[in-house]
Amino acid sequence: MDLVCDLDGTVWLAGEPIAGVSAAIEQARRVGHRFLFATNNSSARVSEVEDQLLRAGIPAGGQVVTSSMATATLIEPGERVFVLGGPGLRQELARRGAVLVEPGPDQRGRELGVSAVIVGRDTGFDFEKLKQAGDAIRSGARYLASNADPTFPTADGLEPGAGAIVAAVTTAAGVEPEVAGKPNAAMAATIRSALAGDTSQAIVVGDVQATDGLLADRLGVPFALVLSGATKSIPEGPRRPALVAKSLTELIENQFS
Repeated sequence: MDLVCDLDGTVWLAGEPIAGVSAAIEQARRVGHRFLFATNNSSARVSEVEDQLLRAGIPAGGQVVTSSMATATLIEPGERVFVLGGPGLRQELARRGAVLVEPGPDQRGRELGVSAVIVGRDTGFDFEKLKQAGDAIRSGARYLASNADPTFPTADGLEPGAGAIVAAVTTAAGVEPEVAGKPNAAMAATIRSALAGDTSQAIVVGDVQATDGLLADRLGVPFALVLSGATKSIPEGPRRPALVAKSLTELIENQFS
């Protein structure tokens, strides 16, 4: 099986590995299962996510997909873009061949000559960026968001996520964005590409029905819900996960070892 695994709440909590996960993943790999780690975190570079997994005892080179990677697929090489986001988002857009435009002091958004405004989690977000982004979008620039997650988990608790900044820009611009990350089409397409187009043996594993579960629906694959993160009980409603476990460790021990 190809296990498409969420990270926060599934593999780790605010960066701290969940007990037993690395050993369970190693055991699943020994019997032939493969892993692809999919995260809406657009701030970190892919290499940083891979390094964090390695420090947790989980080698994952070339096995990480981020919302930044998905966002970059929505841009054409050579396209001029105004980015409100961290180094991960900027790196993937640059790899795609986008031209990242940096506004000058007091420069209006309409003067930037950009075809797209791209919003992720930006710890340097301020009123000037909000004003420029809104003006550029109202003047015809496409509006893209890496993800709409309202919060971002840290060791010190929850901080505002990309969705909080997206909400501000949406209000200022009066336009809804095209969102790239889970559970949306761009992320699903990026995952399919990482699996060489074959999802016939895939299952999505995560802790949130509204993102991970809907991603599984979009991919047309089963969803395994783990109760180690944001969700603590099986959600009510017609959509029911194919599998439920207390943790990824328990899921692997019961189903994939």
